[in-house]
Amino acid sequence: MEGNYNAQNVLNHTRGVGIFKMKFNKKKINVVNIQQAKKSVFATGIGNAMEWFDFALFSYLSVIISENFFSPVQNDELKLIFTFATFAIAFFT
Repeated sequence: MEGNYNAQNVLNHTRGVGIFKMKFNKKKINVVNIQQAKKSVFATGIGNAMEWFDFALFSYLSVIISENFFSPVQNDELKLIFTFATFAIAFFT
């Protein structure tokens, strides 16, 4: 019957007759250490929060950063654009 995918076989399978059998291999099971998984999720969350805090702080202080790092530029709007371009490069890399 395997490989015979006619409408009746599919209908019987959906009714729970079980024409198509799925083989289960016990050797291919991934064993997960729950303590290690919890530590990994917690560390990932902390790292993500720190990165978002860094970007939020950078955005909040962008005017001050633009004045200090791009002082040779005379146009204030261009300084801010340079600062946000630096922010964009850091965000996408």
